[in-house]
Amino acid sequence: HKPIVAMYRDAQNAPLVIAITLPEIIDGEHLAIESLLKNGVSYVHVRKPNASTKEIETYLTQFDNNTRHRLTLHGHSQIALEYGLGGIHSKDDISQHSNNLKRLSKSCHSIVEVTECPAQYEYVFLSPIFDSISKQGYLSTLNHDELNQLLKQKTQTCPKVIALGGIDEKTAPKAKKMGFNGFALLGGLWCGEKS
Repeated sequence: HKPIVAMYRDAQNAPLVIAITLPEIIDGEHLAIESLLKNGVSYVHVRKPNASTKEIETYLTQFDNNTRHRLTLHGHSQIALEYGLGGIHSKDDISQHSNNLKRLSKSCHSIVEVTECPAQYEYVFLSPIFDSISKQGYLSTLNHDELNQLLKQKTQTCPKVIALGGIDEKTAPKAKKMGFNGFALLGGLWCGEKS
C-alpha cells in the first residue's frame, strides 16, 4: 500500500487518498488502519455490511479519539455520532446529520447520479472507474469522454468526486490526470497486485 499512498503524499494539491476496509472484521485490523492514517491516507471508510451493531461498537472501541475523527462509517449513522466519528457514508438521505459531522459521503455508479448529488456531501465515490480488483466481473462501463467532461465542468457547489474501482499503482496516476479529486483504495490495498 505504501507506494500508492506515497505517490501523492507530499504533492501540492494532493488528491484525497481514502482506504476502504474489507467487509469482514479482522483481528488487529485497527493497527493496519492506524498505520495507513500515519502514512498518508486521508480517511478510512469502515465498511462492515454483515456486522451487528454490537460488533461495530466493539470494533470502534479499538480506536482513540484522535483516530476516530478520520474514520467514516458506512451505515450505522447513530453509532457514528455516538462514537465521535468524522463521517457517515450512506445510501439514505443523511442531510439531518450535516450539522453533526464534518464529512458526508455517498456512492454513485453513474455520471447522472453525480450531477444530481446535493452539495451537502463533501465527496462522492464514482465507480467502477476501472475494472474492479476486489469484485470479480465488476467491470467499468463508464464513458470516459463523458467522465472527462463532468470532471472539467465541476463547480464549487458540487461535491468532490473520488475514483473507486480498479485503483492501483498503475491506475491512480490516470485517475489524477482525469481530474478526480482523489481515489479510494480497496482491492489495490488489501488484495495484492492486480493479476
